Amino acid sequence: MQITFWGTRGSIPAPGFRTARFGGNTPCVQVTTAAGTSLILDAGTGARELGTQLLEEYPAGMKGHILLSHTHWDHIQGFPFFGPAFHEGFEFTLHAPAGGERSLGEALAGQMQYTYFPVNLEQLQAKIACLDLQEGDFNVEEVRVRTQYMNHPGLTLGYRLECGGVSVVYSTDHEPFDTRLYPHNVSEGLIEAMLHEGDRRHAHFLQGADLVIHDAQYTAEEYEHKRNWGHSPVEYAVAVAVAAGVKKLALFHHDPSHDDITLAGMELDATLLAQSWGADLEVVSAREGQTIQLRELARPVRTTRPLRTPFQAALHSARILIIGDDKPVRDVLINALRDDGHTLMMAHNGHEGLDLAGSVYPDLILLDLETAEPNGMDVVRVLRANADPRLRDVTVVLLTDSDEEAQVSEGFAAGATDYMFKPVTPAQLRTRVRTWLERVAAGKQD
Repeated sequence: MQITFWGTRGSIPAPGFRTARFGGNTPCVQVTTAAGTSLILDAGTGARELGTQLLEEYPAGMKGHILLSHTHWDHIQGFPFFGPAFHEGFEFTLHAPAGGERSLGEALAGQMQYTYFPVNLEQLQAKIACLDLQEGDFNVEEVRVRTQYMNHPGLTLGYRLECGGVSVVYSTDHEPFDTRLYPHNVSEGLIEAMLHEGDRRHAHFLQGADLVIHDAQYTAEEYEHKRNWGHSPVEYAVAVAVAAGVKKLALFHHDPSHDDITLAGMELDATLLAQSWGADLEVVSAREGQTIQLRELARPVRTTRPLRTPFQAALHSARILIIGDDKPVRDVLINALRDDGHTLMMAHNGHEGLDLAGSVYPDLILLDLETAEPNGMDVVRVLRANADPRLRDVTVVLLTDSDEEAQVSEGFAAGATDYMFKPVTPAQLRTRVRTWLERVAAGKQD
């Protein structure tokens, strides 16, 4: 398996002599198997140069797959300049997360309207198919693809590619779920010791991979001022890779303000950090034009695994119960969710919330931990002890002002599904809610 980086920068292209070593193009990574299957991860501005090479290598055309992490502009802005899309004989299936404000086809067509671009999507000569995805797994030829939602403002998927006994994980546009990865009295390196279930789930997604391409946009100091922006500090990328037993880590989605000297320093710091933990982890900063070879050790098996049908109806008609007596917090939640078509129900205290939950059976509960009569923690305990599985298994997202370690641990021990720290941003809240509704809907299908 060959992995080539055509774009490694995040947020916006950053060309110039200060970024010549690591590159200035936005995300685009090409994965080619020993059997010749071609997968392209994201279509930032790096896709332009990749397209030029594909036209030279396959003048009569080819088939390929483009796996988009999401449709934020820096991950699709190269598609209108992707040369093979303008030539007959080329066929591409584009994959992206379902459940956004627009379908994948609408998002791509939107940036190619005549207001912004001289050629619209319908004028492309290549055969283009769009496929909306959710969490799960499927096959592209001999490659097994597993998807998982990242923690980002906007539904975003990470991709785990497995073929011939080797595995590559593409995990960009993701940030920690908690301000701390581990409790203060626990040593780094154990997945199950991580404080937040979201970080444990993320580490399991990376576990044992030969190569992880991971968001590492910020230093620890920068991240203090950019939480909830959807990107990771380098230290987090190293810590989860070490815990997951990853063999090689490529730091990715470089901040546009970071020049080559800065990125080289971040690479060195990351390497020293991994060594200080005694980890056998190779760390590199992804570099435009860089190629990594992974030797496939087994003959791949070509199978067909059907894709799930996205649960659009579930995303737009869920029953969401909001429990809390803090009006400003309730107003933020209502304003963030009301345009998504959900049925929103309010309870001002714990007793009202439990009574209402028992009568309407919500799909998801947003529970302010500081609510009274009884408090949020006791509400969770009562729900989890209920004999009715519709209440006992309901998704409960706790909202709290406090990020105290003991409280977070107590909340998960009581049975909370997820934890969010106030103040939450509308984009962050909508994405987290949609993620859990997707998982609930997928569970019902199973």
